[in-house]
This record gives sequence, structure tokens and C-alpha cells, in this order.
Amino acid sequence: MVNNKHLDIEFLEKKIISTKNRFKLSNQENKELSKFFENKNILVIGASGSIGLKFSLKLINYKFKRLYLLDKNENELAALNRTVIKKVANKKIEYICSDINTIDISSFLSKNKINVYLNFAAIKHVRSQENINSIKYMFSTNYENFFKMNYKSNYLRKIFCISTDKAAEPSSLMGVSKLMMEQKLKSIHKKYKNISVSSARFANVSFSKGSILEHALESIIKKDLFGIPVNIKRYFITHEEAISICFQALLKKNENSILIPNKEILGKQLYIQDIVSRVLKINNLTFTFVKKLKKKVNNKRYNILLSNNKITGQKSKEILFSNYEKKYLKKTNAATSKLMLKNLFNINISKYKKMRELNNINEIHKFISKLVKGYSYKKNQVKVSKIV
Repeated sequence: MVNNKHLDIEFLEKKIISTKNRFKLSNQENKELSKFFENKNILVIGASGSIGLKFSLKLINYKFKRLYLLDKNENELAALNRTVIKKVANKKIEYICSDINTIDISSFLSKNKINVYLNFAAIKHVRSQENINSIKYMFSTNYENFFKMNYKSNYLRKIFCISTDKAAEPSSLMGVSKLMMEQKLKSIHKKYKNISVSSARFANVSFSKGSILEHALESIIKKDLFGIPVNIKRYFITHEEAISICFQALLKKNENSILIPNKEILGKQLYIQDIVSRVLKINNLTFTFVKKLKKKVNNKRYNILLSNNKITGQKSKEILFSNYEKKYLKKTNAATSKLMLKNLFNINISKYKKMRELNNINEIHKFISKLVKGYSYKKNQVKVSKIV
């Protein structure tokens, strides 16, 4: 019998990932953030995603002038609205169902006198690079349209955008799009000194929306078949830790840098297989790892497919910064380090437009290989979309 309590994400995170928030903000840091948000007009993009949702629910506890929560997922945004109403009253909060690719962001920022612009939206799956239209949408979302604004605004003072460990020596176009985002943040700060910028590269957020762990958890609840990769291991953090890292990235000491969790705090990397095994054992469920799925699971035994294939765009283990970035890395405290934003390559408008005009996926990979140091793309591997 599956114990619903034992399949609660917060319970599993504490049981498997970390019993405490390893990146908890100090009282002094919370005081600084309170002063930072006070009397500010704030825009949050991707407000009802895994991290955006948790961040928004903590943000509403601060005193701000007006808060705009934007997400393209209408149902998730409505759910966020209902949750906020139960938690706070008389707060000036607006909910906007829109996409970064359709809204006139420059006009919105100006009209609403936005001071703080926070982006949690992203196309984050490697499988999105398997189709040319998805690739172009990914670059539009993760890079191009987020930055379509008037930087000479009299109001805008802070830009924050979530990055990813995949930006370090990227093996996927998703990682490249986020690395380009980091480079754009640097160029903004260099040109407009009145705007501070920052970002954060996480470890993987356990059981986050759309992740392999969430898929495994839902499959266990439904008693459905599922598969997991056998050769991939990652660092993991909890949702609570992820939003703490985001808030820390907004501190003055971390301006114009990318905040990165220290490996010593994260501990060893975990195999997906080991985490799924622990979820099943916690619930006293019998399971077998198999090479081929033959029949549906039943109440007595779970058959889980182990994929031993090398997957296109996926690294076997996680790195949080590239070898050539080491010299720009500075330790902030025991838990985090900051990677100073540097112009590691030139992604000017003409080069970007040239890439956007390409309609062949292999040509895009070749173009990126010449542009981005450390980018490696291996053909003839199994596509993510072929994995159960």
C-alpha cells in the first residue's frame, strides 16, 4: 500500500535530499531584502512554475509597492492566485496570463514603472532541441525576448534570471541558451551602470515540475510503467533551498555575478536510480529493475526500465562551472560561491540573427560549436524523446 504522506514532495526532500535548508538566509540578509523590496514595483516572470511559485509565495511576505505575477500557464496561475488570497490580504498584486514571447515587455516595464524584473521562465528540457521550431522558441524564451526592453528606463534597477548547471560547458542547446543569457546580463551591466544584474546556477531541484523524479513519483502513485537512466548522476537541492539561493542572489554582495552552491555543501552526486529506489523502499514497495518492459505494474511489484543508452545532450555527471571559469569564481561563504560575470564570447546581434535564420538542426549545432567554447555535441546517440 502506498502511503500518501510518504509520497509528499516536502517529506521526500527532507528524507532523501536534505533534512535542513543548507542555504538558509540569515536575519541580517532578510533585513537587507526587506529594505530592497520596500516600495518597489516588481515583475515576476514564470511565477507559477516550480521555483517561481515557491519564490512568489515567499515574496508576498515582504512589503512592496506593487507586484505583477506573470505566467503562460492559466491553470497554475489561477491556483497561485487562490493560494495568495488565503495567505495575505490588501496586497497590490496583479496576475497576468501571458508569454514572454507575446507580451510587449519593454512597454510593460515602462508603463508600470517596474524597478525589479525577476525571470523564472524557461524552456528547460533537452528534448526541446529535437525540433527546429522548438529550438527557436527555446532561444526566444530563454534569451531573446526576455531582454527586449528599454534599458534607459528611469525606473528599472534590478534584473535577475535563473540560469542552470547546463550552462557550464554546455552539451545541449538548452545549456547554450542559458549561457547566452548570462553573457547578456554582463553586457547590460557593462553598458548601464544604474542597473544591477544577477543570476543563479542551481543543482537539480528534486521532484520539480517536468523532471524525471516528478515523472517517477507520479508513475508510482498511478502504478504505471516508467523508465529512468542508469548512467546519469546529479547534485540535488530541495525547493526551499532553491528559492533561498535565488533570494541570496539578490543581495548587494552578489550583484553582477552568478551564485553557485558549493560542492562541499551539496555532498556527493546521486544517481537517479538510487533516489527512485529510496522512494520505493520508504513506501515498502517491491520493485525490480528490468531492461525491457513487458507488462503493467501491479500492487505487488513495480517493474522499472533502466535505460543504459547515452542520451543526446545529456551529461553523465554534473558540473557547476567550467574549467575556464574557475579564475572568476569567488567564495562568498561556506554554502555558496559567486561567478563574476565575464564576456567569455561575443554573441552580437548579427551573429544571433544568422543563427536564427538557420533551418537545419545540424547547422545550428555547428554554428554554436564555433561560437561557444566548451560546447560539445555528439550525434548518433539516443534521443531523450525515445526514453520511457
